[in-house]
Amino acid sequence: TGTAWQTIAFPNLHLPSGEGVTNAWVVSDNAQGAWVAGDVRNKSASKAGGVLLHWTGSTWVNVTIPFQTSGLGPLSHDAQGGLWINNCPSDGFAAACEPLDMAHYSSTGQWSQTPVTLPAATEATATAMRLIPGTNSVWASTILYANGTFWVGMLKYGS
Repeated sequence: TGTAWQTIAFPNLHLPSGEGVTNAWVVSDNAQGAWVAGDVRNKSASKAGGVLLHWTGSTWVNVTIPFQTSGLGPLSHDAQGGLWINNCPSDGFAAACEPLDMAHYSSTGQWSQTPVTLPAATEATATAMRLIPGTNSVWASTILYANGTFWVGMLKYGS
């Protein structure tokens, strides 16, 4: 509102009993709107799917995801009215993904997927994504896991 925090409740997603959205990431759409990507988890905290929601400023739109996912997010603008979204196609070690995949949702509503090449036997999860100002490129920070060791890394998409 410009003067105080406002709470906007998520829509009823009609999830099975014991499932809920966790790890929700948000980016603005315009002065009133926002995009939210999140993980759906079950009672045992295992990933059960992902959700992409669009807050128009007055209503929620639940965007259909046309591919297998065990979780979505974080997300970033693509400088052309669309979004880059980390897609976790399978539930890997802890919160990591194997393989790591970046989904693109265009301004026209078209989906595509771009796998991220990682060293052999390495799992990863993106922890943040940001559009590089003045470009069509994106930075993503990651936590990587292999051979019992965790480390942080950076990914870059674009030139």
